[in-house]
Amino acid sequence: MKILLDNTTEVGLRAGHMLMGQDEVDYVGVWRSEGARRSARSGPATDFDGFDVALTDRPAPHGDLVARASVTGIPIVLWDEAADVPPGSAPVPIIRGANLARTFGAALAAHLSSGNGTAHVVVARTAPGDPLTTGTAVSFPAPVGPLYADVSVHGGLVAPFSGPWAAVSVSTDRGDHERAVGVVDHPERLEAFALAATVLAAARDAFEPGLCEASSQPEAVMEALKQLELDVAVWRSHQ
Repeated sequence: MKILLDNTTEVGLRAGHMLMGQDEVDYVGVWRSEGARRSARSGPATDFDGFDVALTDRPAPHGDLVARASVTGIPIVLWDEAADVPPGSAPVPIIRGANLARTFGAALAAHLSSGNGTAHVVVARTAPGDPLTTGTAVSFPAPVGPLYADVSVHGGLVAPFSGPWAAVSVSTDRGDHERAVGVVDHPERLEAFALAATVLAAARDAFEPGLCEASSQPEAVMEALKQLELDVAVWRSHQ
């Protein structure tokens, strides 16, 4: 597998390193970066030809990158939630929102629900800010711990947190106990996990052509997160 990386932030750089650690990834080309160090498995790239999937961590507009991916016939994964591409207009998958806020909750919910027939799942994540003093109580793995959360505009719950960590948790009430799974790490690292996992899922044809959400294939993304060795905490609270 050959991956084209367009990185402008620490998130893209970390995602590239994660992908280079996978045996199935043969080469990572860094888009238009003459300063990229050349090696047997990475180096600068000036053309999309020969690559299997592209990714970018830059904000919209993505028109030039999307056009190149479409002409070449490869999927492209966007960390940003915005995409200047009309739905259904592309001959290849244009996958947006491969980030912590939009992707992790859906993937962990699929992990928690797998084989359990879970009817109701609650997804929560942290966001930078001063902790709330009221709201819905949510548990996150240590060192974040319990916080109060409000409903997010994207669905699920958001708990402001002023520490250096980011966290996501998914829980389900099964009557006599609550079962939950969650992750906690530095924000850039979790963002990179979301981006890299979506790239692996896209390279395995998990997404249909056209504009689509990274969260639309949570099982495929979760499998990739496991492959990337994401550490997922599991706990239960009895009632």
